[in-house]
Amino acid sequence: MKNLLGIDLGTSSVKLLLRHTDGRIEKARESYEAKNPEGWLNALARAASKLDLSVVDAVGLSSQVGTYLVNENIVLEWSAPVGLDELREIKAAFPQQVFIREITMPHPDIISYPLPRLRHILRTVPDVQSVCMPKELLVRFLTGQMVSDPYSWRGLANLETGEYSRFFLGWLGIREDVLPPLRRPDECAGRVTGEAASQTGLKEGTLVYTGCNDFFAALAGTGICKENDLFDITGTSEHIGGIAQSMLPDAPPVSGRYFQQYVRYGVTGSSGASLDYAERLYSGAVNTDACRKKHPPLFLPYLNGERCPVCDPDAKGVFFGIGAGCTPEAMAYSVREGIAFNLKQIIDMLDIHGGFIAVAGGAAEDEQLNQIKADVLGMKVVTLKEAEASALGAAMIAGVGSGAFSSLEEAATTCVEQDRCFLPGNTEGYTARYEMYKQLYPALKNQFVKWKEIPL
Repeated sequence: MKNLLGIDLGTSSVKLLLRHTDGRIEKARESYEAKNPEGWLNALARAASKLDLSVVDAVGLSSQVGTYLVNENIVLEWSAPVGLDELREIKAAFPQQVFIREITMPHPDIISYPLPRLRHILRTVPDVQSVCMPKELLVRFLTGQMVSDPYSWRGLANLETGEYSRFFLGWLGIREDVLPPLRRPDECAGRVTGEAASQTGLKEGTLVYTGCNDFFAALAGTGICKENDLFDITGTSEHIGGIAQSMLPDAPPVSGRYFQQYVRYGVTGSSGASLDYAERLYSGAVNTDACRKKHPPLFLPYLNGERCPVCDPDAKGVFFGIGAGCTPEAMAYSVREGIAFNLKQIIDMLDIHGGFIAVAGGAAEDEQLNQIKADVLGMKVVTLKEAEASALGAAMIAGVGSGAFSSLEEAATTCVEQDRCFLPGNTEGYTARYEMYKQLYPALKNQFVKWKEIPL
């Protein structure tokens, strides 16, 4: 057994998880003072100073994806509302079988995927010399090498060959050397340099493993590995879905390779922002039963636009049905209910039927939300003892690469433990509210664009 460090460079903070040989876990987290390379690396140094990293035998990495660093000085965040025109153009230009042949998946309706974003970058940035994502910057900081993995570049990489699609590189008109070379997640990216050692406390020469996107790392850290295993990875955005036997080529959500298996899921754009908003409305514990009896408003959780179940960067959050007696607590309840309704819309698209759903990430600590999810989804919701699933998954990948585990399945058996269980109760009480909720976005869709164009 080895002392394994997982580093997750998230959208709002960096998380470090050190798993000792005896199973003991130490963690550190630091928010970014700026969402740029200097801000990311400064936060890493502050977090590293809180732990004794001299004992680490292997480092694994995970990171947000969909955020691009152009020419090492232009940051295009995953939430930037650009690329919709390019997405529509790309999907109109090629039939589904071309995407499946070249990138081993249907192209999802997500504007932050590489094809629409690179198309936008090449149209708007003169003289593009390099494009990378945050994890590649982290790899270079630690090892001096600039490498990535195919899963972080899903939508441009072929996940069976582990290489970029040369067909789409040619269509984009971009040289392959503008992008980082690709390696397997459990392949060594390099060793910690002397300079990185002095800034982090890691031993010089410590092995660093390439890792993968934060979502796939979180699936590993949640113990998701068998067909019909269901997951709900919470965070700034929220991924919900399950492991399947095959791809689902014609469904709206994302469907494609997950290491040696397939995954079907949808990813929201505003769950984290909606929960933050609910906290500002009412910071106490929400009495779910009492709020429901007061006929609370319905809430569309689209504060940052939406990615799934609708692809609309112009969409906004909406409270529907506010009465004179509506309280902040009732509105905070409605936010949680709206998030759960959004997730149910996605699950209903996927044709996966599991016995329970494992919840990880920061929102897994919200007991009221977990119970609402159990009731709305009509299934058992299980939380995990370790909520920082992406950082744990990154450590597990380093464990596989360094030989501490023979596979991710063995690592999951060793590292992942269930914690609390929330059973579905009043499922029928949500039926009518859910049916009305589903009618809100179609009724307001055209108004979102008009609202944005109102002169100030």
